[in-house]
Amino acid sequence: MKTSNLLLILIVIFYFSACLKEEIDLNNLSSEVAVERDFAMPLIYSSLGIEDFTDEGYDSLLIISGDTIRLYIIEDLDYSDTISLRDIGEDFDFDYIRLFHSFTNSLPIGLDMQFYLFDSVYQQNLDTIFLTEHPGEIFIEAAERSEDGLVIEENVVEQEGVVSLDAEQMDCIQYDATHIIMDAVVPSTGEWVKILDHYSLDFRISTEARGRYITDLDSI
Repeated sequence: MKTSNLLLILIVIFYFSACLKEEIDLNNLSSEVAVERDFAMPLIYSSLGIEDFTDEGYDSLLIISGDTIRLYIIEDLDYSDTISLRDIGEDFDFDYIRLFHSFTNSLPIGLDMQFYLFDSVYQQNLDTIFLTEHPGEIFIEAAERSEDGLVIEENVVEQEGVVSLDAEQMDCIQYDATHIIMDAVVPSTGEWVKILDHYSLDFRISTEARGRYITDLDSI
């Protein structure tokens, strides 16, 4: 839309909203416009099965007997992915940013996860977003097992949570960070665990944000 048309629309709106006044001084109208936006988008959706943990490149041992897989993860397994941040610009002001997560884990294997706000210019992590209430706690605990070593499937339920970013983290995303790095770790089991072929770890993470973009019509 051309600037002249946008100004005409704004003038009409302003006129009817001020109908109780006898006149409007158009010369005193500000050319600054603030546009509020709500954002909601998925970040990660994954369904992990036993095949995702038994690649021959991992430090693990595998014995297959019938429909039961016995797995011993000797060392922590690391996964990572990078999300590039678009240039938001200093004219965008966040009201809030929230991360929503849900997971269903029927694997006797846990998963830890956090997000790093990364500056690729100076090659350093600026801040960390934890998905747990207390840093250091594991994000997804291994599923509960019975005495025979199999997962108690009736105890497996979907769990949900939300993390709200603080003001410093939002400022970091807006001004300093160039990427968000997802870092996921599957902790060592420390012992043999039994896994049936239908066990899985399903999780999804999405984001919701609100903010406003402020611009000057004279600069358009």
